Amino acid sequence: MYVTLNRGAFLGKMLWLPVVMGVVLLAVRGTGGYAAWLKNLAVLELTQPWFFHIGQQLDPPCTVFGGLPKAEDRLSASYRLHPENSRVLTHLGRILWLEGRCDLAISQWEQAYALTDSQDAAFELFRVNQNSPLSLPVRQTLAQRTYNQAQILESSGSLLLYSRVLDLLPEETEPMHWQAMGELAMLNNEWVSAALAFTRGANLTPDSMNLWLEAGNAWEKGTDWEQASKAYESALNAQPDSVWPLLKLGGIYRLKGDYQNALHLYSQAKDMAPEATDPYFHLGVTYYLMQDYDQAQYYLEKVLALLPEHASAKFHLAQVMYKQGDFDQAKNWLLAALDNYPDAPVAWWVLLGDWQLEWNDCEAAKETYLHARDLGEDAQVIETKLTAIANECDN
Repeated sequence: MYVTLNRGAFLGKMLWLPVVMGVVLLAVRGTGGYAAWLKNLAVLELTQPWFFHIGQQLDPPCTVFGGLPKAEDRLSASYRLHPENSRVLTHLGRILWLEGRCDLAISQWEQAYALTDSQDAAFELFRVNQNSPLSLPVRQTLAQRTYNQAQILESSGSLLLYSRVLDLLPEETEPMHWQAMGELAMLNNEWVSAALAFTRGANLTPDSMNLWLEAGNAWEKGTDWEQASKAYESALNAQPDSVWPLLKLGGIYRLKGDYQNALHLYSQAKDMAPEATDPYFHLGVTYYLMQDYDQAQYYLEKVLALLPEHASAKFHLAQVMYKQGDFDQAKNWLLAALDNYPDAPVAWWVLLGDWQLEWNDCEAAKETYLHARDLGEDAQVIETKLTAIANECDN
């Protein structure tokens, strides 16, 4: 009977043995001996730069560590055969660094980076000297890599790993780094951290409007209206000809109940972009909240003249008609809104059921509530309404 071992799995398990031995060595001899052991391990396992970097952290930079000529000879031979192989140059640089030949190691990494924009070489250069002549392009490369990596890590749920990658980059890096930090914090519902990250990014670039808008949105999520207003004002200063900061600022004033200032900002946005639907929509909603239903109807109908499928405008117009006592029009506009918006909020269906019940259409109300319950939200509230229908309509 023969037993076949998976060489990769076997070596992977065996790799933990020297790690455990290294912990024992650390306890007996201190960090100096552990660092030397890790450097030896780095030579044996050059494709695992993690060991190499731990050794760098435990010993002073570029300390002389002999006994590596065989590895250097082999890599040098590989380089002679493949002079444009950036991976060989990167590993050769690591060997030279371990031998204490710092300038030559850096030269190898710079060559590797110049050949293929090698990410591994970029990391080594960045760790060694963040103020080198290649510092800016290296930072840009790392920022782009981090931003791209975000998409993979976010989709896989590896937010902790993503955070550790971001922590490798300094504060002086590109705005994209801070944008990625902010997005990570938003995913974790850390509104203040997100807002501060977006703000740092915005302060690093003249093209900062979108970052200021994201900072304002984060402050809004945290219900800090004052900081949100400041961020949106900064967005407006960054791009005075954009309607988005005006609309966002108007939203803050409306949340605070300052309808006049909200109307002023929305009107500015309308004058700036007369063919855009958002300013008219927000004017209509604000007038509705002010109970000026004629003006609300006027602006909501303007939205629908520009974009007939605007479901939210139809929903709010239905409420305007209801307030004005035109129940047939209210029902028609609400049904039209639901037709236009297959993923409409459950609250829209519940409102339709409430109106149907109010108009003594018990069967229609029951059917509407059952549909709302099937959507899987507010189940307890909907069950209460179904119970009320059973009691009220059966009597």
